[in-house]
Amino acid sequence: TYVCAFNRRFAALTAEDFVERIVNGLGVRHLMVGDDFRFGKGRSGDFALLQRAGAERGFGVEAMETLVHEGERVSSSAVREALDAGDLEHAERLLGRPYCISGRVIHGEKLGRKLGYATANIQLKHNRPPLQGIFAVELCGLNGGPLPGVASLGKRPTVKGADAVPVL
Repeated sequence: TYVCAFNRRFAALTAEDFVERIVNGLGVRHLMVGDDFRFGKGRSGDFALLQRAGAERGFGVEAMETLVHEGERVSSSAVREALDAGDLEHAERLLGRPYCISGRVIHGEKLGRKLGYATANIQLKHNRPPLQGIFAVELCGLNGGPLPGVASLGKRPTVKGADAVPVL
């Protein structure tokens, strides 16, 4: 598996550049995509284009059927919509596991020390968290297993009106 960072440069690739740089660049022998897969700038590439490119360049292409769970199509868009609505149970059903967030601990303003509570400022991989609010959480990755905690995701209006780094 190769995970590409989706950034402006990647988004600007034409469908042909995607095939040349990514598919050929990785030496792909067989490519499996979703049945509604679109790629390239403006979503100009589709399954048929990949099949033609595969026939010309010697790699196989196969489409996976859409996954349906309890009558609903499972997709990243559906998960994002469930999270936007704050429906964690729905997101969990679509994912087949509880939704989780991970990140790296960074230095903050040391406000927790003044309040008498241990805190950790977590820099998420994405600047905008998919959820906002106050949540009961489990903190994993420390000695002794998961620890109970509270997470504030989103804006911190009581702290200088600033955008927050999520705080556990």
